[in-house]
Amino acid sequence: METKKNIYKKLFEFQQDAPFLDKTASGYGYKYTPFPEILEKIKPVLKKHNLGFTQMPEGENLKTILFDFESGESIESISSMGLEHLIYVKKIDSKGKEKDTLQGFDGMNRPQAYGSMITYFKRYALSAMLGLATDEDADGRNKRVEKANLPNGGREEL
Repeated sequence: METKKNIYKKLFEFQQDAPFLDKTASGYGYKYTPFPEILEKIKPVLKKHNLGFTQMPEGENLKTILFDFESGESIESISSMGLEHLIYVKKIDSKGKEKDTLQGFDGMNRPQAYGSMITYFKRYALSAMLGLATDEDADGRNKRVEKANLPNGGREEL
């Protein structure tokens, strides 16, 4: 296995200097840092540590590469964007007419929805690679289950 001690050392140093990222945007019940704000805050710190990155769509995936431009070492990650979920459903518009619309992307055509997914995955993939907290921790919210749907009203049996 190829050793990458330079880039991991620089990534560690970047993480020590990484700025706090305000969660200034809201959507889908949580707050997050928009991608342009992430870039604005991290680019000077990446430059300080001689790190760069690139992200590119490859078919149904997004490839993220973090590189050390002194040593030439890099770290890669591939994220599946789940394009198979871009499906059309029938909806009734405000005039009562039935029309096909992309599920979850009302008013967008397929290329617009694809672009939206790329932006979404760029934010998450880069944040994950760099160890940045760019959205609220929704762990507790995701674990909530309606007690009425649980056996015994949600009470544990001893």
